[in-house]
Amino acid sequence: MNAMSQRIRYIIKPPGAYTAFREFARQHGLRIVDKVEREARNPIALQEVFGNADRTVGVHYIEDGLAEMPYIQVVGPQAEHFARLVEANLPVYSADEVLAAWDSASSVDDKIDAVLRVGLAANPTPSPSYLGRIRAGLLDAAPEVRSAALTAYSYHPWSELRDVVEQIARQDVDEDARERARVIVDALT
Repeated sequence: MNAMSQRIRYIIKPPGAYTAFREFARQHGLRIVDKVEREARNPIALQEVFGNADRTVGVHYIEDGLAEMPYIQVVGPQAEHFARLVEANLPVYSADEVLAAWDSASSVDDKIDAVLRVGLAANPTPSPSYLGRIRAGLLDAAPEVRSAALTAYSYHPWSELRDVVEQIARQDVDEDARERARVIVDALT
C-alpha cells in the first residue's frame, strides 16, 4: 500500500473518547478541516476530519452509527507517524485486545461488540486472524451475532467471505440477517 492510500484505524476505549481525541488533536497541531453530522440514510453519526499544517495527514474521528462505537482513521503520507502517536497517546484497543475479545466472548452481547471491533480494526487486505473471526461471527448460532458480523464484514467486504454472506442472504432463518446480507450482496454486484 502506498503512503497516499495508507489507512489505519483505531477503536478508542470508553469513556471520554471524544474529549481525549480533541485534546490529542490540539496537542499535535491538528486543525479541523471538515465535519459531517448524521444525515438520513448515512450510518455515520459524526465525523470530524483534522489535518496538519502541511496537509500530509488526515485524522478522522468517527462515531459510527452502525457499530455504535467511536474510532479514529489515520490517512495520508504521514499516517504511520501519526498512528504511532495515536498508539502512544490515546486509549485505543491493540490488535491483540481486539482479537482476544472475540476469543473470550461468551455472551451474545460480548460477541456482538467483539465482532464489530474486529471488523472496524481489520485492514483492507485480509489476514487469517481477522477473516477467521468474522467468519465465525457469520456462522454463529445467534442471529444477533450473525447480523453484527455482517456489519463487520461490510467494512471490508473480502471476497474470501462472500460465499458465506451470499448463503446468509439466501437461507438464513433470521429475516434481519437475510435482509442485511441481501443489501451487502446487492451493493457488491
